[in-house]
Amino acid sequence: MFDNDRAAAIHEAGHALVGYLVGHHIERAFIGEDMEGVVPAGIAEGGVALRLVGDWRHAVFVGVAGWCAEEVAFPGIKADQGQDGEFCHEVLRQAGFSECHTEALVGWANTVVRDQLSKRRLTLEAVADWLMRYRDIDAETLYVLIQAQATT
Repeated sequence: MFDNDRAAAIHEAGHALVGYLVGHHIERAFIGEDMEGVVPAGIAEGGVALRLVGDWRHAVFVGVAGWCAEEVAFPGIKADQGQDGEFCHEVLRQAGFSECHTEALVGWANTVVRDQLSKRRLTLEAVADWLMRYRDIDAETLYVLIQAQATT
């Protein structure tokens, strides 16, 4: 059954987990009043800063992770790309890709990230459960949850 609070938790957990997997760690993930929130380490809040991201692939993987996580957790839904889609397109434009290549790269990233999140569904759910309960997770707690899931 689809639940907006659960979807928000899954969405942010997806960003956080994929950020961890690609080495683009977050300082914290949270569910704010607008049902969104991830603060990546080294990125000014509210802006795309490709030069700080270091690798456009990592930025795009993290960008698509929210809606990919929703689609993994809620099979059959088509998640709204919204701000995350705009972020991915802006990163790729800054990297010099045409609109045609941008669409193809976002599609490729969707496939890769959805596959990785499907393989780590239990970890995704554990991070989302934490976010549902506490509405916030810092980098250290995220690391502990991921490591705990890896050993089970």
